This record gives sequence, C-alpha cells and structure tokens, in this order.
Amino acid sequence: MRFLISAEIGFFAAILTVSMVGHWIQAIAVVLEKHWTYGDELIQRRTLLWALPIVLTLHSGPWFIVVLVIIGWRMFSVPHAAGLTGALWGFLAGVLLMASLMCFALVKVRRTAKSRHDQQQGAHNAA
Repeated sequence: MRFLISAEIGFFAAILTVSMVGHWIQAIAVVLEKHWTYGDELIQRRTLLWALPIVLTLHSGPWFIVVLVIIGWRMFSVPHAAGLTGALWGFLAGVLLMASLMCFALVKVRRTAKSRHDQQQGAHNAA
C-alpha cells in the first residue's frame, strides 16, 4: 500500500516538474525570438536578450530542478524503504507519460499545419 501511495506522489511530482520545466523553456524561447519594436511605425525586429539572465535565474523552473536533485540525493543516499522506490518509479512513469503526450501533441500540430499549408498551396495553384 505504501508503494502505491508513494508511486502516486512521484507521478504527480513528475507532472509538476515537467510542467515547470516546460514553462521555463517556453519563457526562454519567448526571450530569444525576435519581436517588432514599435514607435511611430514598425522599426525592426529585436530579441529580448537583456531579459535572458533574468529568465535563467529568477524563473521557478531551474530552482525546482535544483531542489528536486537535492531532495533526491538526500533520499537515495541513505538506505530507504520500498516506498521511496515506488516514488521513483511513479516519477519515471509520470515523466514518460508527459513526454509521450507532448510528442503526440507536437505531431498533431505539425500534421495540422502541414495540411493547412497544402490546402493554401492548392488554392494558390488553382487561382
């Protein structure tokens, strides 16, 4: 029973971890992409490189990873019960589930974009 409870805790910790790291990666991507600068008219596209150190250090994603590594090291550096093994297996199952769901969503988005592009090319060629 303890094994299953700790596996559930590990599973939900994995979902939280993947979510936080995903938001961190998304924030880095937003900082690195080029944005239009506005004044009286569109001037040019610039990145927000000045914000990169802020995103890399103050976002909760990397700090959560550091805390998770410290807790994991402390838990598994001493002899432990079967419950902690369940938490590890639950964590791994959660990470694998989230990774497979992200891959499925990415394939679906790319397939939709490709079909939209093919439809636009077909309409363009017909005109």
